[in-house]
Amino acid sequence: MLILVLALLMQHNNKLAVACPAENNQKPLIGTSVLEVRDGNEGDLAPDDERTVNGSVEQRWDLDAYRKGSSKMLLRCEYRDSKDKLTFEIPPAMHHCTKTFRAGAHGMPVDAPRMVCN
Repeated sequence: MLILVLALLMQHNNKLAVACPAENNQKPLIGTSVLEVRDGNEGDLAPDDERTVNGSVEQRWDLDAYRKGSSKMLLRCEYRDSKDKLTFEIPPAMHHCTKTFRAGAHGMPVDAPRMVCN
């Protein structure tokens, strides 16, 4: 079941932000996606930059380059043992999204990711 929410705005470092909640119905966050919507079709965007420091991975999406031809940008949040996904529209005033997580030996997440767009 897909739950579409136009925008969840919160304070993040004194800026408005859209973020994936850490839990949904007591299920932990396990995955996130930044999507571009063009002509009614969704496309999953790869991060523009990735850095790893002491096992902590930071991925960054720069949204301005994609906005020119897109009708909108979305943040999708997926939760463990749940088919429900939360989807938030990323307002045009927000220019980037950042995902952080701790990575194991093969680069796979070993804890819940944190995803914020602002």
